[in-house]
Amino acid sequence: MKEGHVIKATEGTSKAIAELLKSSLEKKIFEAILVPIRTNEGYNYVLTNNTDLLDKAEIMPPVMPVQGGKVLQALTRHGKSRRIAAVMRMCEIRAAIELSKLEQTDLENVFFISVDCTGVTPLSDYLENPSSAGKKLRPLCEICTSFSVVGDDRVQAVDMQAGTMGVDKGQVWLIPMSADGESVLEKLGIDKKKDAGNWIKETEKLQKQRIAAREKALTETKKMVKGLNGLVKVFSRCIECHNCRSVCPICYCRLCFSDKDTFRETGAEYLDRVQAQGVMKCTDELLQFHLGRMSHMCLSCVSCGMCEDACPVDIPVGQIFSAVAEKTQAIFDYVAGKSSDEKQPLRTFELDELTEVEDK
Repeated sequence: MKEGHVIKATEGTSKAIAELLKSSLEKKIFEAILVPIRTNEGYNYVLTNNTDLLDKAEIMPPVMPVQGGKVLQALTRHGKSRRIAAVMRMCEIRAAIELSKLEQTDLENVFFISVDCTGVTPLSDYLENPSSAGKKLRPLCEICTSFSVVGDDRVQAVDMQAGTMGVDKGQVWLIPMSADGESVLEKLGIDKKKDAGNWIKETEKLQKQRIAAREKALTETKKMVKGLNGLVKVFSRCIECHNCRSVCPICYCRLCFSDKDTFRETGAEYLDRVQAQGVMKCTDELLQFHLGRMSHMCLSCVSCGMCEDACPVDIPVGQIFSAVAEKTQAIFDYVAGKSSDEKQPLRTFELDELTEVEDK
């Protein structure tokens, strides 16, 4: 049975973990902390070594205006950082791991701290009414099965988990998930261990509920986009703002294939198609954009829901991509962001790969 360390959180989880982070800076365990804080504009990630600023830390903010994986990409794209601790949701950590496999981040000196995640409110709802925080969740948050380090598919790169489920009021569990995690707790002087059985029981219980809910929800999503007609119907209201691409942590290309001149036909070629078909929708590349993006990143999709949150016309793009990602990742027996040691399927070659699919 996994053991953990109980710390007091009489002033809330954020305050308790912020105090630990302050101590880690004072003891020079880390040189800086990457953590969300509350600002006048809302919530933002900051990289800081200022212990006073950590008083504003909001460990699990009610909205996700930016994906933490993209933040780490910006910080480490050109080389490893110095020793930092990053406090993130599980989907953000998974995205960072996938980006490291694509050589877009360097996580060698990053210590990951995750907290049991209850989900986030859609950004549009929050901006319209901040008091709505927590009352409504993103659709993908409601069916997320990777909210903590539970199950066989748990994220192996997490160094420390802060458990809040099945924990007495005014307490937080600290569960070391790596040798580095054990070492940090020891340096912080937190050595009293207790059985974390109740936390494990509650997280596993919720995961089973989420698995059932996810299966039901994604089955409905697959029916909605079945066949070319289904896809066309769902994406027909797309205004081609490309917000989904901009906020996706996995879409890291500086120049998207859909923006290249080679992707677009000439005026003469468009006219040739009109003569052959009688009519052509303008612009014709809409569905190609979504299908092309899906084929590029579905094996690395972590179902964070950023794309759907950013869509101004409420296309359930996150649920669609999540349904496709679940199926394609299952073909390769791959879980995006589970392990930094597990190679991405499309970056490896096996002689007899996918023969069972071809035979069907």
